[in-house]
This record gives sequence, structure tokens and C-alpha cells, in this order.
Amino acid sequence: MSTRPPGHPLVPDGMSIDDVIAIITVHDPQALQANRDTAFRKTRFRIPRAGGNWSLEGCHVLLHVVDGQPCYTLGRADSKGAVPSTRDVYLPGATTGIQQFCLLPVWESNCWRLQSVSETIAVVNGVPIQASTARTRRLPNRFPQAVHLRQDVVNEATVHGLQVDFWLLKTVREVYPIQVFWPQELHAELQDVASRPEDWARDQYILSQEQVSANSFRVVERFTAKVQTAKLFRNQQRGRGLRDAEFLKFSKEKVDASIVRYVQSVDIDQIPAVITDTHEGFQSYAVLEDDIKKQHPTIRFSIASKLLRRLFSALEFLHFNGIVHGKVSKESVLLRLVDFKPEAVLLVDYSTTTSFATGALAPHDALVEDGRATMELIENCCDIWQLRKAATKDATNELWMANRTEEAREEFQLVERVVADFFGPKGGSQETLQGKKMLRLLDRKENAWHTAQNDQVYNATRREVGMCQQHNIEEMIEDWNKTHPASSIGEEQYMLLTLGHPWLDNLANALYHKRWDTTPREVCAKFQELAGDMEEPWQTFGVKKTVTFTQVADGFQGRCILGWIAACCEAYPEWRSALGVECGRQIHPHGGVIAHDDVRVFGNALSAHGTLPAVMVATLARLTAEDIQGQPSTQIEETHEVLYHVPSRMFNLTQLHRLASPDRFLLCVNEGNIRCDNYVELRGGPKVQGLYATLSLLSAFGTQLGFTIDVPNHERDSPVYDPADFSQVTQSHVVLARAGLVPWASVTRTGRQFNFHAPLFPNSVEPHYTFLPTYFGNMKVLPPMPARQENYVRPEHWSKFKTAEEIEEAADISKRKILPATGPSQKLSSPRKTGAAASVKQPSAWNVDKSNLGRILKRRERIRAQARPSAKRNTDAQSSAPTTPNAKRSKRSVDLNAAVDPPVKAPMITTSFMDRAIQNMERQAQAPPASPSFTMPRVTNESFFQRQSGVNENLGVSPPKIAAATKQAFTLPDEGSHNLEEDIKQANEWLARMPDDEEDEGPGLAGLFGFEIHHSLIQRGDGSDTEPDDTEEDTPPPIPEKKQRKPDSLAQPLPHPPTLEAKGHKTTASQSFTFGSQSLATRERGNEPAVSRSFEDSRPDAQLATPSATSPNLPAFTFAAKPSGSSLAHRRLTSITDIAAVDLRNAPAHSSPPRQIATASSSSPPQPLCGPGVPVADWKNAQQPMSDDDMPDTDPGESFSRDAE
Repeated sequence: MSTRPPGHPLVPDGMSIDDVIAIITVHDPQALQANRDTAFRKTRFRIPRAGGNWSLEGCHVLLHVVDGQPCYTLGRADSKGAVPSTRDVYLPGATTGIQQFCLLPVWESNCWRLQSVSETIAVVNGVPIQASTARTRRLPNRFPQAVHLRQDVVNEATVHGLQVDFWLLKTVREVYPIQVFWPQELHAELQDVASRPEDWARDQYILSQEQVSANSFRVVERFTAKVQTAKLFRNQQRGRGLRDAEFLKFSKEKVDASIVRYVQSVDIDQIPAVITDTHEGFQSYAVLEDDIKKQHPTIRFSIASKLLRRLFSALEFLHFNGIVHGKVSKESVLLRLVDFKPEAVLLVDYSTTTSFATGALAPHDALVEDGRATMELIENCCDIWQLRKAATKDATNELWMANRTEEAREEFQLVERVVADFFGPKGGSQETLQGKKMLRLLDRKENAWHTAQNDQVYNATRREVGMCQQHNIEEMIEDWNKTHPASSIGEEQYMLLTLGHPWLDNLANALYHKRWDTTPREVCAKFQELAGDMEEPWQTFGVKKTVTFTQVADGFQGRCILGWIAACCEAYPEWRSALGVECGRQIHPHGGVIAHDDVRVFGNALSAHGTLPAVMVATLARLTAEDIQGQPSTQIEETHEVLYHVPSRMFNLTQLHRLASPDRFLLCVNEGNIRCDNYVELRGGPKVQGLYATLSLLSAFGTQLGFTIDVPNHERDSPVYDPADFSQVTQSHVVLARAGLVPWASVTRTGRQFNFHAPLFPNSVEPHYTFLPTYFGNMKVLPPMPARQENYVRPEHWSKFKTAEEIEEAADISKRKILPATGPSQKLSSPRKTGAAASVKQPSAWNVDKSNLGRILKRRERIRAQARPSAKRNTDAQSSAPTTPNAKRSKRSVDLNAAVDPPVKAPMITTSFMDRAIQNMERQAQAPPASPSFTMPRVTNESFFQRQSGVNENLGVSPPKIAAATKQAFTLPDEGSHNLEEDIKQANEWLARMPDDEEDEGPGLAGLFGFEIHHSLIQRGDGSDTEPDDTEEDTPPPIPEKKQRKPDSLAQPLPHPPTLEAKGHKTTASQSFTFGSQSLATRERGNEPAVSRSFEDSRPDAQLATPSATSPNLPAFTFAAKPSGSSLAHRRLTSITDIAAVDLRNAPAHSSPPRQIATASSSSPPQPLCGPGVPVADWKNAQQPMSDDDMPDTDPGESFSRDAE
């Protein structure tokens, strides 16, 4: 609803203000008498005088909507040459023109225009206006013809002293929701007042109520009605200074497509402002955020990809010109979406921008912050971290880590029960040698528990954007389909969870681990390196063909309509099923004639299946038009769109020849006048797959196939390398592409090696079970291969391309046609049966479609199958025998219901020994699929499209915060069934391996391979590593056998972060654990659940440090030597079964920060742990506090229960 001008005249009783468009006030006492013949309602205009009297000053004329009359005229009342009924408002006196004004609507700018239709000069809002006539054209000083009125205030017009006020109560689009009137064009030269020196010419803009952003509004140029955008600077003290400074930054001749260009510096209603380029249909991301997050993940990723490309390009432009944006946020990013498909992106809100001088050192931190804020918004849009978060290659299986923590807890509780029994019922003393050893053993087991849980928590932080697998995609599709309706034809959404390239996907890793140090210029440089300069490489060109429809008295000839439907089935295979179903339902030929009503009903029925292609909509609309009925023949020109790839300068030849008629296609192939051997096989997206030929052959193909084609420009300016060009891909590769992939990928025809681009020497390849689900989702990209065969045969001719669906359907054994037996073999068959067994019922899938459309399609296929290329010119092309089994005749004695197995082909050896060895190694490096109990789910929540709750189900009960060895009293647990004798026996075995004296249990150092080195063997002083120290003896003293340190049972070559003292309540309740494939269910010991929180919030006293090295992707095998910290008793050596149960890709890391061990008594200081986690050079300084740089990068809200697989 528009804002009415304040102080407008009141509407009289009996008339609603909603019916009034405008109120015209004529300031003249004779105005009421002059408007006695007006068709509109009028009221007196009076003002109070002294003494309570009223003075008549004029009249108000209330204009309302008149059907068929969008314009209103004002003119002289006492004119003799004009018919009174031709004016809507009469002006008294003889000084005005017979037809002075015309008030008319301008729908495009949503404002009203007051135009002069008289040579008499009138002044409207300070602007002189005059009609352009033959006499006025000879005048030296001419004036504009019209001016557009303001909606928020009264508009004043004067003609020789007569004042007329215009109060506009409704906008044009409130009165006319759709455009019904097109006003006459004004004289452009008269309306252009930019060069005029008068003051009224400087005030050009009218501020409207339409707000674009926080400080930007739509404005209308009041002479030309051109709609523009203005940014206002309302700061009273610094408004003009801010405007001038910002105008200098952005008043560039050419700017990035996502940057708003400043055009003019003006004042609007005495407010400093700048006129900018106008962009229609944009909304801020903050407004669209909720709606975007409700869309399919593929739509969200497509929007995120557009944001990624456009926002980083805009920032790179600003940084190149010495401008730092400084406030990239949801409010400063504008989007234009059409059916949630991103068309354009704008980066606005330049109020906080800062500048740095050209040539000066750029503020690197500010540039990086711009990039980080942009990536944060992109991740918020697509949620790639949540959907694809997985364990890193050097992380350990989380369930295995949980089992290790649980074993440490059970050993600690075992020792705790033995200690409680020794100091309790048995009356042992802590001062005895046995008591001290028990307390040391208890302290050791408690530290082992702390270490195991810290390792588990630290291991859970090792996350990255991982690859998808097919079962992940299927679970997401099933999860989405539970709560959303099925998509229509042409609107199918594949589950694509990528920004287009692994490098772009991995940008989220640096964001979530708080290691973002990439500038927008580096991102744009990577874009150019990967995909060149072309942002939209897939374009289309028009292909025109003429379709003829013959009519009779009652409708169209059936063969014409059915032939056109069959052609649509071939050109748009996604609509083939719907076209066949609705044709059978709605099209009913009578005597070979299809009625017009059947065609109309057929078109309406198709619309219910989805959005029809534009060419089909246009043809159906033309067939159902009334003006063609009764014509003997109707020719309709159709324009189809065919894809071509701009960087490669190649077009989709498969799409082109499928538009041709079968006869034209047969003639083109058999004549062989066009030599096209160097075609590229492209598979991937349904809309782009096919065989691609160079654009230089397009004109020849168009002539042969009977098309009219506007060939796009395909001349190269210079032989510049373009990374997006796939025209030079060798025939040993199949190009994999789709819209949104940056830029394309490839797969070898032999060996199934997937990679981006088609490099001669690829650095790394991906297997098909991760590459295709990650970058193509659930698309059917490649045809299925027979068992043990990995060879994608190249089509032998440009006309022989088949999609993966067509190949799979042709190879389906259930669709083979079985012909009845003929010839002499009938005599050898069994006697003919009668009754129910006389005929054998075949499956319905084998029945031939006998409908009219089905017969036409079969006939067209047979004609196309007759195409025989003249010769095979391509020596490198391999034979592509049809995979459809030939029809076979069967004898009557054969059971037709029995399953028919395809003939077994001899195995084809297509890979070398080295290829097979690599495949075996990759297979061994994968997690064993037969062990579901040790596989980790990729995400934790039940739904893939919901945030996590923050609870780590795999994290069990935390160790006690206070060292158990320092307690003065020990109590036996009341609950749970334990064999105390067995516990004592196990504890005695551990005690027997402990030295009696704590000093003999000196710290050892971990060698290069994890072996323990006794402290007496450590070289002291500043001596060299190769030369002996004079102060030391040549031979170190031997270590007594009884004082050799025995390895602990729980010390494993795993990362050892600092001790994490989780908060919890010490209770005596027992726990029950259930180990499964999805989670480790625990029953809480207290009222507080085991929750994995951010390290910064929940662990102020002890922090985890990032490992200094990364472990290789190899399993940790068991050596015969004694590793540091391991125990010979109660120790399970690593076996082949153990290795098979652990994900070999996620081997435990060997590098970890040091931790402190709680001592048995408060008097002795804590000793650093000597093991693989403490470097030799730094073990003495292990107790030093860590700096902020050692802090790990973690996901604060991440739950570590079921994160990755």
C-alpha cells in the first residue's frame, strides 16, 4: 500500500477513500461553477475567516477509475471550440489552454505523468512544461513536454496565476495490476535536461518508497521516468564527505559483475546521494536463508557454487583496486533466484570499506578476513562440513579407540577393587612395600585411562571433507524422500554434494580448523588455473526445423500428430514415458483422424507431469489455436536448443541428429559426405552427454539433416591454452562432465582410473566407488560392465552413441523377444497340448508395445538401424558390437518360463599385472566390508539434513579428576559381579613386573622405532653423538634383570595428547557396554552424560596439542622387540585378525604431544611420560605449558560418536 500525501483533502461521506485515485484542487472561487458538468464527484474548497465565517477558495474534484479510460484531461471551461464532455476537470478563466494537461499512468516506472498538451507554458513543481508543436519548435528556448509527479507530497501546477494541486492517493500498479496502457513516447531531446543550467534541471530524481537495501532506494528520473537506484548518506555531519570518498572508490568505468557501479553524485531532497547501476529482483541472503536451507541439497550446493565464484571475484576486484570490504555478511550479499536457480550475485554495503595506497604493502590480514567471512557464508549455504565430514586418512577407527578406552577403564577398576580389598578387609598399610607398589600400580592404570580417553577425544577431532560412497548417497536420498514429494519430469534433482572440484571442497577444512589463510586473489587464481576465464562454458544455439500438420474436417491426420509425438520422444527421452502414457489415454484416432479436443486435453495432461520444454509448449499452443482450424495444412517452425561447449568449440552432435527425421538421418550416414572421426565421447549429466564434434562441421551437418542453424562464433583469437578445453582429449579417455563441475573429469577406457582433466601423467587417481558418488551423485554416468571386464569401448561412428540407461535396458535379458519355432524342427517337438497348457504365458516385460505410438517408434528405430557408415576411417576406434542379445527361435519342447542365461563370454584380460597389483593394494587399504561392527557411520545424526546434538555416544565415562592413589580410604563397589580372586591374581602379575623401588622405575626415552632406552644409557653433557664423553665410562653399567622396566599393557603407538580431565561424578555404579556397527551405547554412571565439548570451553586446565607430524597410511604392526610402555603380562599382541578389524587407511598416529602422569604421592613431582609421544630432545621440557599455537583446530559443536566412515 502506498503512502498517501499528508494533509490531503478529506473524502466526503458516502465515498470510500479506496475508490479515489487522485484529488485535483483548483484554487479559484469560480472553480465549483466551472466543474458543474464534470462526471466526477466534487466538493467545496473553503478556508475559515475571522468571525467564524468561511471563504470559498475553489473546489476538489475526486477522480476514480473509469473503465477504458486510463487518462484524465484538464482544460478551459469557457472554450467555444471544444466539446465540454471531452474534459474531466475544468479550469476557470480564459488564460489556460483549451486542453492544458493530461494525467496519464506510466506502468514501467509506477508513477503518474502530467503532460502539457498546450502551447501555454505551465510550471509544475518548479519545472516549466510546454507542448511541442510546429510553432514552439522555432522558439530559441524550449521546455520539456511533461514531468512525473511525486506520490508522497502534493504536486503544484500554475498556469498564468491559476494554481492547481494534484494529490495522488494510489500508485499506478495499485490501480492497474497489469499493464493495460502504453503512453506515447516523449521527445527525447526535450526531456534530456542534463546540460541545462537552470536550477530546476538539477533536481532530477524522485525518491520512491521501494527500498533495495539498508541505505539504497529506487528513484525515478522525473523527466524520463527511468528507474534507477540511489544510495543515501543521511549522516548530517559527515554525509557529504562519506559520499564523496565512496564515490571516488566505485565510480569506475568498468567493474566486476558482482560490484555495484556508482554513476553520479547528486542530492535528493537535500540528502547527499549517489546514483548507482540498477539491478532488479535481488534479495539479501539474510532474507532468503531460511528458504534456501529448506531446498534440496543439490540446489543449495548450486547456490553456494555461484556465491563462491562471484563473491571471491568481487573481492579480488576490490583488493586489486586497493579497497578492503571489511563487512562481508548475510545482509551485504544479494541474490537473484529464479525457481531457486541462482542467476546473479551482488556484493553491496560499501560503507565500511577502507582503502590502501597503490603500491603500498597490502593489509594481508584484512584481505584474508574478507575471504574467511565469504567462505563462512558459503559453508552456511551448502553445509558441506555436516554432509561430508569424515575422518582423515591418519585417524584411527573411532570404535576401536572406544574399545581401547573401555579396556583401560576396566583395568583401572580391577586394580581399584584389589587396592580397596588390600587396605580394607585385609588391613594392609600404605607404608609397606606392597602398599606402595599397589598405589603406584593404581596410579599407572589411572594415567593409562586418562591417556586412552585423551587419545580418543583427540582422534575424534581429526576430521575433513571426505569422499562420498554410494550407500551414503542412497541413505541421503531415502532420508530426503521421506519428507518431500517426488520431483516432476524435468525438475529431477540428483544428490550432488560438491562445489565442483576437490580443491574447492577442501576450503571448508581450513575454515573449520581455524587455519584460513587464503586471500580472494589466490582463490580466483586457482579458479583460472582449473577452469580458465569462462564462468558459464555450456551454451546453446538454436536449431530450426519445420513440422507440417495436415488437417481434415474434424481434426488432424493421426500420422502427423503421432509422428510429432514420436519425434519428441527421441529428442527429449526424459519425457518418453509420460508422452507414451498420456498418448494412450488421451489420443483416440477415429478413422485416422485425431480431434482438436484430444490434442488440447493431451497438452493439459502433459503439463501435470512437470515443466514441458518450451518448444513443445509452443507447438501445442499453436495446434490448439482457433485461427488454424479449417486450414488444409499448417506448418509450424520449431526452435530447439542444442548444447555446445565454448572453451572446446564443440557441439553435441548426438542431440543434433536425434532431432532429425529418420529418413534424413539415414541419408546423412549412408552417403558419408561429412567426415567426422575426431569426436569426443562425453558422459555425465543427462543434458550434456553425447558425442561432441567441432563447430566447424555444424553448418554441414545442418544442411544434411535439414536444419536452419545460426552457427556460433568458433574462431580462436590466438592459440592460447584453456584448461577447460576437452577437444584434445585422447581417445583412450571418456570425458565426464556436467553443469557445475570445474571444469570436467575423465576416466580411462581400460582400468577405470578417474581423475580431473585428462593428464598424461596423473598424480593421483580415484576409484569409481568414491569418485562417481562424490562428483556425480546418483547419476547413471557409465554403462554397467560385465564381470571382470573394465573396458569402455569407444563408439565406432558418431551416430552410435547410447546412454547408460539405453545400454542397460538393451542388455536386460528379460526384454529379449523370443520368436516361435518354425521349420522342420516342429516335427521333432512333443505333441501339441490342449486346454490350459496349450499356450505358455510370457512375462509382460517381453510383450511388444502394440499401440499406435509404439509402432511408430519401432518403425523409426528400424529406419535408423539401417544406417551403415561407408567405411571406418578411424583406425583407433574399436568395434562396438550391440549389447542387445539377438532374438532366438525356440522349440516347443523348451520351457519359455525358465530363466534364460546369457552366453558366457571368455574372460578378457584388459589390465596389466601392475594395474592389478595396484588395485589389490587399494582393496587391502580399504576398511573390510565384512566387519560391520568396526565400520563408522559418516555422520552422527539420524537425518543427514539436521544439525548434531553435540553428544558423543562413543565417549564413555570419564576417569576420576582427583588421582585415586592420593585417597585415604578405599571402598569396594557394591554393585556388579566380580571375581575378586581372579582380580588379585591379575594384579599380582602386574605387581611382579614392577620394581620394588620407585627410583628404579626411571624415565626411559623412546627411540626412533619406539623402543625404550634406559636413563642410564642416555648421554649426558654436551658431547657429540659419535664421540664418547670423557666423563663417562666407555661401557655403561648393565641393567639388573629384576629392575628392567616391563612394558604396560595399554601403551600403544597412538597419539598422546595432554591429560584431559573430564568433569564427572565419581560413583560406584557398574556400566554396561554394547558394541555395534553404529555406536557404543553406555549406561551412565551418574546423572551427567558423556558430552564432547569444544576444547576451548571445557578444558581450561589441560589442552590438546596438534601433532607435529602425520602418520603414514600404514598399520602399526607388532615388533618382536619390547616397545616403550607395554607389558608382557595381560597383553594381547597384534594379530592378523586385529589388523583386519581396524581400518588400515586410518592407522594410529605416532606423533602426539606429551602429557603428565599423576604421581602416587603428593610429595613427588609428576614425571613426564617417556614413550613414542615425547621427542628425545624435548622430554625434559614436557611439563612446560603450551602456547596458543599448539592448540588443535577443532570443530566446537562436533559430536564424535559417528562422524565418519
